[in-house]
Amino acid sequence: MELSFNLTAPIVPKKNSHSPGMRNGKMFIHRSSKAINSEEALHWEAYEATKEHKRRGLIPIKDDCKLVLTFPYHAHADAIGLAETVLDAFQKVIYENDRQAKDVRIIMEDK
Repeated sequence: MELSFNLTAPIVPKKNSHSPGMRNGKMFIHRSSKAINSEEALHWEAYEATKEHKRRGLIPIKDDCKLVLTFPYHAHADAIGLAETVLDAFQKVIYENDRQAKDVRIIMEDK
């Protein structure tokens, strides 16, 4: 199955979303609220885009799939980081595990 998504939600790549902190004298890594909100927005964007497929029992996909992800172009965007964030956010909504996305195409469109 091939699915295409024109993503409009602001995306914070996962690798840029962690920051160190201290609590009770111990170091820990936490995710920013901006990153968490970004992943939740992607999760709901995918859910809304596939409601009809879900109603018909086609989603979540049980087999391998192809995805076409279209992002708005940003001069300093990390396409791979954006795609990793999206693939993680789509788990349990579009497919069971992001390993099922065997063919992922990334399109960076001019605004």
